[in-house]
Amino acid sequence: MKDYYIGLGCNLNPARGTRAMLEALLDLAPEIGISRIVATAPVGVVTDALYYNAVVRLRSPEEPATLKTRLIAIETRLGRNRDRCGRACLELPADLDILCCLTPGAHPVLADLPREPFFQPLILELWAALGLRLPCPPLPLATGIPVLVQGQWCGLQTVFAFRFAVFRAAGAAG
Repeated sequence: MKDYYIGLGCNLNPARGTRAMLEALLDLAPEIGISRIVATAPVGVVTDALYYNAVVRLRSPEEPATLKTRLIAIETRLGRNRDRCGRACLELPADLDILCCLTPGAHPVLADLPREPFFQPLILELWAALGLRLPCPPLPLATGIPVLVQGQWCGLQTVFAFRFAVFRAAGAAG
């Protein structure tokens, strides 16, 4: 098994797109950890549309290339056309990228931090919620955005979601 940390991004109807990506990831694993969801300014493209970004921990036995193929299939199903716009889309309905992969229980090192600055505070928050030793001090976090996923709210803080819509906040009993 491997713990994959997946970066999510969406700026085309971002609440709906983020919800759809999270629901699709729950089809790949019985439990996922979801960081808070934040709105970020676009990087590398000129658009007024803010992105919703989050980081998800997904435990899987799959090799990275196999999982990436499945993530691309989710993006395509949700409306992304990689042939039309490659990596620099003005309107992005779904973006799922493997940020890093750890052995379950292994503590991350600085090299595991994603290069994208908007993902760094989110993954640090998620690692802390999982009880992992952080490779650097936590970074300031933006206010989370609530998104309804399978009848439960997530996005305001790190939560753990289960396939059958049982959510618990990080640090909560259960």
